[in-house]
Amino acid sequence: MTWTLHPEGCGTRVLLRHSGFDPDDPVQQLSRSIMGSGWPTVVRNLGKALDTM
Repeated sequence: MTWTLHPEGCGTRVLLRHSGFDPDDPVQQLSRSIMGSGWPTVVRNLGKALDTM
C-alpha cells in the first residue's frame, strides 16, 4: 500500500494505491474485492478524524 500526498488548492489530495494482488489467483481476487469495498469508509473516517485536528 502506498499513500501519496499532493497539494491541491488550499488542501491536500491523498492518493492510495493498494497493489500486489495476483490476477490469476481467485482467493487473492476475492480478498481484493472485499478490501476494495471497505476503502471508501476508511477514507471518510480519515477525513473526519483530520477535520477534528
